[in-house]
Amino acid sequence: MKFISSTSITLKSGKGGDGIIAWRRESKVRLGGPAGGNGGKGGSVYIEADENVNSLFHLRHLKILKAQNGENGKNKSQNGRGGEDLYLKVPCGTNIFNKENNEKLFELISHQERFLACKGGEGGRGNASFKSPKNSAPYLYELGDPSEELEVILDLETISDIGFLGKPNAGKSSLLSLVSNAKPKIASFPFTTLIPVLGTVVYENKKLVFADIPGLIENASQGAGLGFEFLKHLNRCRVLVHLVDCSEEDVENEILSIEHEIKAYSEELFNKPRFICLNKIDLISEETLKSILKKIERLGRQVISISVLKNENIDILLRHIFKFYESCSFITPQKPDYLEISDDPDLFSPLLITRKGDFWNVEHPSLRYWTRKIPLDTYDNITRLFQKIDSLGVEKELEKAGAAIGDDVHIYDFHYKFKVT
Repeated sequence: MKFISSTSITLKSGKGGDGIIAWRRESKVRLGGPAGGNGGKGGSVYIEADENVNSLFHLRHLKILKAQNGENGKNKSQNGRGGEDLYLKVPCGTNIFNKENNEKLFELISHQERFLACKGGEGGRGNASFKSPKNSAPYLYELGDPSEELEVILDLETISDIGFLGKPNAGKSSLLSLVSNAKPKIASFPFTTLIPVLGTVVYENKKLVFADIPGLIENASQGAGLGFEFLKHLNRCRVLVHLVDCSEEDVENEILSIEHEIKAYSEELFNKPRFICLNKIDLISEETLKSILKKIERLGRQVISISVLKNENIDILLRHIFKFYESCSFITPQKPDYLEISDDPDLFSPLLITRKGDFWNVEHPSLRYWTRKIPLDTYDNITRLFQKIDSLGVEKELEKAGAAIGDDVHIYDFHYKFKVT
């Protein structure tokens, strides 16, 4: 399966069902009364982390995902059926961004962790819900709330404890296949690994997840080789193991060049706990190895020397990795308090009244909500909308602003003639 770590998709929740006006008409039932049911709630769209999903490949052809609408209310006071929620499964470690402004909305780390991307619209009430001692036959009903739409970018950063990095052909994939259950592609040519590969390593009844990413080369920060495309998958690693082919001519320069590229990518990644692992010691003499080790020690780096091919010092390496991991102090990152955006009416927002040409324009979150919610096809509904308008003191504020009797007033899609109350 092809590995895809980033994709964009449009998500849309379901619209709430409309309430209806209906009357109970049955034989032997006098004065049946209102019987209009409520609309069903629209389905919401959730993005959910799933440990059984390891790529965004399954979303590659999807452009839009839409949850079900709620059904309209029915006669005999029956409510409409709610729309089914939609769950979009993504790998653990997926970041969610708003495509419009590139704002990070959430990150999904744990299995079954969810993010509510689009909330389903609430259903409108039918006239049975408005029955009261003062109004036994209401011609009142509501429309369902509209659906929400959000275009998101999903960006995967794989989750692992130990990350292997280094130049191509340093032996990262061979080492991972030797110590774990992973089966990466292995060959004698560079860039055999083209996608991140994870493997679980068990040592002395302890378990860690290792990650192997495609090799880095000099000038990767300028896009050479595979560039930085896969370095992001090391962002969540706690310890980095820098594998180096010690049969190269200038090992010291090899180490420094890769460190330079890591620092150019991210200071945070550069500062993660890491050590050097010299591979292919079977290809050099003991004297050459001692000389290389002295140079690395002068750089102030911890170093372990191994041979994956000969299975030499592998146990020493694993012991060092697990002890090094335990010795490093980690601060569990606190999730930011992500801002939850709501369309609920805000009664405390100020009224905004402006003169626009030959009419007065009135804006307020509560009025925006109710002009969408209340249909204007019955006298009772129109009266109810004016009650909402009066409760905010719109008429008094218009009079203060200089409105005259008969002036046109626009409140979103609702238009009427101003009158002094």
